[in-house]
Amino acid sequence: MRIANLFNIVLYKQKLNEIILRQKKEKREKYLNKLPLINYFTFENEFRGEKNLILERQKPYVKYFKDCKNVLDIGCGRGEFLELLKSKKIKAVGIDMDDGMVNECKRKKLVVYKVDLFDYLLKSVPNYYDGIIALQVVEHLNSQRVQNFVKLCFDKVKMGGYVIFETVNPLCPQALSYFWADLTHEKPLVPQVLRHIFKQYGFSQVDIIGRTPVFPNVPDLIKNPNDLAIYGDYAIVARK
Repeated sequence: MRIANLFNIVLYKQKLNEIILRQKKEKREKYLNKLPLINYFTFENEFRGEKNLILERQKPYVKYFKDCKNVLDIGCGRGEFLELLKSKKIKAVGIDMDDGMVNECKRKKLVVYKVDLFDYLLKSVPNYYDGIIALQVVEHLNSQRVQNFVKLCFDKVKMGGYVIFETVNPLCPQALSYFWADLTHEKPLVPQVLRHIFKQYGFSQVDIIGRTPVFPNVPDLIKNPNDLAIYGDYAIVARK
């Protein structure tokens, strides 16, 4: 009996220590989660580039949404692409999780909601959108989420509609060297791998397009559009 009681006491102490350690960990995590993070809106203003620069970079995407009446801009940020669509009288809605971004878009009288992209897409009706665009978004997601994201976009866009993802190009050394400057980045995505994911989920046409040349003043390089290494970003342009 004494041995059994001693064993129970030891076991009780072990359980108690586990509970105490777990409570300490939970308390620490709760405290850390309350600490303020950097203001992503001001971060974007410094590192993303000024408004006019981004507008010029995003203009080539507008043609894919000609005659569309229902475009979804995921991770719309400061709303540059929404402004471009609005100037062409193309109706669009934006979503973003950052308060600063959403407030800036509302200041511009753009239709934008603060909501998680997965929550929003899951609640959307299948084959609902004429087109979907997500510029500089997928690099913020882990591998599983990237695949989920592509599948949801396929489900929610109409037949014949375009889904466009733009992201940092890891084949470009200059771009890759700055990838981790954004603390919210998860991992870079090789263009061919992302294209493969789109094809796996059923998109009929999937193209890789180099964007943002890192040597814009060297025309001989720009004349070779197949050399992805000279582009800081790339876009997946997929049609359902």
